[in-house]
Amino acid sequence: KKKFITKSSINILDCEHLLYFNALHISSGHFYTQDPGIRLYVDIDRLIRKNKINWNIFLQIQDIDNAGVRASLVFVICNKVLGTPIPKSIISKIRNSLIHDILLNKLVQSDNSLNKNDMNGVYKFVLEGMHYGKPKSVDNVYSNDPWMSEDGKYGNKKVSRDQVLALYQFAKQTKGTYTFGNGNSYYACDIGVGNCTDYHSYFISLSRTLETPARFHMGFPIPSGDEGKVKGYHCWADYYVDGEGWYPVDISEADKDKSKKDYFFGTVDESRVEMMKGRDFVLDEYNGGKVNLFIYPLLEIGDKSSDSYSKSFSYKNL
Repeated sequence: KKKFITKSSINILDCEHLLYFNALHISSGHFYTQDPGIRLYVDIDRLIRKNKINWNIFLQIQDIDNAGVRASLVFVICNKVLGTPIPKSIISKIRNSLIHDILLNKLVQSDNSLNKNDMNGVYKFVLEGMHYGKPKSVDNVYSNDPWMSEDGKYGNKKVSRDQVLALYQFAKQTKGTYTFGNGNSYYACDIGVGNCTDYHSYFISLSRTLETPARFHMGFPIPSGDEGKVKGYHCWADYYVDGEGWYPVDISEADKDKSKKDYFFGTVDESRVEMMKGRDFVLDEYNGGKVNLFIYPLLEIGDKSSDSYSKSFSYKNL
């Protein structure tokens, strides 16, 4: 769409289409300067700050053109880097679109027939595509881990066990999340190695991509006996069926014991205590931002995060 400049034959794009045009230029690599796209990012920032943008029109343009990630990512970067005042509701829609499009592309590329009417198929897709493993070093657990082999290839990227270890070590050095234990769905899809957090984050992302509601649960497994120590957390998921309700799944436990793969689709055992439901918690008076997974204590000293504490968990039948 365009509008004419008064008393002239010159016409220009309206703000919403101009924003979209600039975003496509950036995502396509058509930069005006040697610094990649910085002028276009600034143009977008200025357009938004100086004009009243009809964001519904912008989202309609994006949908009609089927641009998906190409345009959306640009606006997320503007918001984060330049502080461009994009409404939170729009950022949320853009982020959801990003997750949906990226995972949908992965679903298409993986040549499968996943659909919302066959959630058992989604369950099995994650079960067959994931491998339980947490290699953190080249000694003890890593070398003796029965879930991974030295010559094995894992995930859609067909990585080796050594590459999984390298990703973990790099994430630790850079404080990144592209490794196991963070519930990063992209990592789970690409690399296919992780713990219960990764299995169920992957399942939830696939379910929501297929427009099936799904939730993340986290708690502690309780061993048999009247009392004892609890080693660490455990998580699982559930999905919603219209007119019926929520059905639980525990894919990582099914992977540990393949004889229970049918049991853990639609059922979870009683030997667990749920502590929380969901992710990305916003905690009152906590200065560390959103909490990805909230299961262990969070300590701040002088308004700064600290790990100067010890933790242990136990249970006893009363």
